[in-house]
Amino acid sequence: MPLKDLARVPIYFKRLTLENVRCFGKMQSIKFLKPDGTVSFWNIIIGENGVGKTTVLRSLVVEAMPSWLDNIGTLFGFDYFRRDLNHDALIASEFENIFKVGLSERINKKGKVIFSTIEKTDATGYDSRDESENLQAQIPTKIVCFGYGASRHISVSSMTESKSNFRAMTLFNENTPLLNAEEWLVEIDYRATKSENGHYAERQQKVIAILKKLFRGEVHDFKIDLEGKRPKAKFLTDYGWVNLHDLSLGYKTLIAWMTDFASRMFEEYPDSPDPLAEPAVVLVDEIDLHLHPQFQRELTSFLTETFPKTQFIVTAHSPLILQSAPDANIILLKKEGDHVVVEQNPHEIKNWRIDQLLTSDLYGLPSARPPQTEEKIQRRRSLLKKDKRTKKEETELDKLEEELVELPVGETPEAIKAMEIIQKAAKHYEKQQNGKD
Repeated sequence: MPLKDLARVPIYFKRLTLENVRCFGKMQSIKFLKPDGTVSFWNIIIGENGVGKTTVLRSLVVEAMPSWLDNIGTLFGFDYFRRDLNHDALIASEFENIFKVGLSERINKKGKVIFSTIEKTDATGYDSRDESENLQAQIPTKIVCFGYGASRHISVSSMTESKSNFRAMTLFNENTPLLNAEEWLVEIDYRATKSENGHYAERQQKVIAILKKLFRGEVHDFKIDLEGKRPKAKFLTDYGWVNLHDLSLGYKTLIAWMTDFASRMFEEYPDSPDPLAEPAVVLVDEIDLHLHPQFQRELTSFLTETFPKTQFIVTAHSPLILQSAPDANIILLKKEGDHVVVEQNPHEIKNWRIDQLLTSDLYGLPSARPPQTEEKIQRRRSLLKKDKRTKKEETELDKLEEELVELPVGETPEAIKAMEIIQKAAKHYEKQQNGKD
């Protein structure tokens, strides 16, 4: 394929390699692929706090937007990425649809950034290994990538003040606000009303439909209220009309990054009949933040339907996110001694229950039961193993038996209730039998 034809092909991450970067010591590679080798559109990074989940997202930003590395270095210092200051740090990647051309950022001991292209074998002649500080100009196509940190909030400033040119600033600076979502919604409404271009009306309806779907029946209508000093976005709920900034934190957090992303997609693909269905890569830290468990289970399908050609690379703590995306590429980061290692898809989790996820090595909980209950179960087992028990131990065991027999064994409230009925019936039968004796 000639380079000129690569202008708008979809570009997705296939692999990331890290060496001497923050908590990563020896070289580690992360694949963003399905088992059959094709690109995975859902990639979920999990692991305990402090094992480098955010570092992976930040490193991907460096790969997708290398021209911003100098800005990052200025803000945080080039030593930000290096684990051992006596050795170079390596961040390298491989992309889909630009053959095996990857980018490699090696931050050397002097704090200088060296860019070079790697691994390329095709007939276009694009086969250089040029060490320079202007790699972005050499890349034959644009990587449409956006990043969102864990601290994401809606700006109250004007859009021109709040919208950063750097598409992933919140991943590096938690105090950076995102787009003023209310002002953007007002602008879409104004353009749809005043412009003769039908695109704006279509986009307005698209955004309204997405917002209604986002609220899962809790919002019945949406409007721009023109009364007062400034227009306001309002949502009709069972409690009446509610201002955008009065919504729950979970909804505001989701609206914050989704409207920012949508606005940038409209800018990126101005001539597309459906900009939100165009290719992109989105990095989201703690995607489950502030969301109710019910919506966590629906989140991945909602985002896939809304942005069908977007590759999502996200971090999460909730097992519900894993359960909602059974075909996702799971990346487990684990601490081993003084460094972190990568495990890819350690289990086939399709159809797993939440308790099975929690007690697997994906999360490492010893039990899905409360710690106090688990202690009682372990104590009961310990007493039962004894060949001889003291009178005090027998009394303790009887008490534990009484407490533990009430433990729910079903997976749903209905199953638990059914088991309670069975247990009561069993006790009643036992009393009747004892009476006959």
